[in-house]
Amino acid sequence: MQQLAQALAVEIRPGDEIVLTDVDHESNTDPWHRLARDAELRVWRIDPERLELEPEALEALLSPRTRLVCITHCSNVPGTMMPVAEIARRAPGTGAIPAYLDELARHHGAPDPFAVIGAQEEALSARLLDYLCCRSDVRIIGRREPDRAIRVPTISFVARNRLSSDIVAVTDRHRIGIRHGDFYAREPVHNLGLAERHGVVRVSMIHDNTAAEVDRLVAALD
Repeated sequence: MQQLAQALAVEIRPGDEIVLTDVDHESNTDPWHRLARDAELRVWRIDPERLELEPEALEALLSPRTRLVCITHCSNVPGTMMPVAEIARRAPGTGAIPAYLDELARHHGAPDPFAVIGAQEEALSARLLDYLCCRSDVRIIGRREPDRAIRVPTISFVARNRLSSDIVAVTDRHRIGIRHGDFYAREPVHNLGLAERHGVVRVSMIHDNTAAEVDRLVAALD
């Protein structure tokens, strides 16, 4: 990202505007902060209730001086996919399958390897989210639906009466690798008042994970 920002530096003039979000990993935002010495930075902030970026709020930040709208496709804390196509429509003028995937498709007898990956990841998300949604003392940070069209199986949560660090200490004893903190998304974690809870607990899964592994995690959390 730093190299991309440096390459675009020659296009940025004094008075130009760059739109950033407050839900991005710092590696996605710091390069643009460095780039914007003469430009104005505008921040597109997450809705604190829905924990999403509202496309309508972006329009108020755009002007004829907008040169870049910098967003991530998927936030690394709530795990929510951003509506990139809709964002691109609102900000006009700004801004081969590897062998592994082929083998994955052949193994599952499916023509589309991404469909295989998406189905498995959605099933893993559903398994964990079903459990978390049943806990009255848990707040899920992000979408509660497992739908692969709107989220990935990166699931963050906090517990009402426990620090996030204490929860991870328990799962560590079961040799289950989940973590807590802000994951270099300090601004949204701070703005949502979660820093004092030692950040969020984040469970990061991919299609290689199994339902049995999710069940082990649930048993450790229960």
